[in-house]
Amino acid sequence: FNVMLQISGSTSTLLGGFFLGMSDCAEGKELDVEAVKRMFAGGLSGVKKQTKAQRGDKTMMDALIPAVEAMQAVVLTMGAQAALKGAEATKDMKANFGRARNYGERSIGYADSGASSWSCMFDAFAKAL
Repeated sequence: FNVMLQISGSTSTLLGGFFLGMSDCAEGKELDVEAVKRMFAGGLSGVKKQTKAQRGDKTMMDALIPAVEAMQAVVLTMGAQAALKGAEATKDMKANFGRARNYGERSIGYADSGASSWSCMFDAFAKAL
């Protein structure tokens, strides 16, 4: 399972789509709460252009989707908490996408590395802003 702990090949592409989507929705030099919400929703849209994975497929989407959804109500703290919870939930899932899908049922019991990475990023955003 050491291979599962390594960063997957799609992570950088999806992260790029996330930040490009965010930048497409950014305006001006300062951000208010609504602008932050728009940026993160744009980031999710950017990722969705790159993957068909959805919540429940044991991917980073299990952290990203609930984080962005929660941010629409309460911005970063709730987003980070939702991402951490979503990543933790991947332990009980069978991987359907990415490299971990090759492990099938053996992927159950381990958190998805992509979801864990995204939850760490959202936690850092919450702590920094």
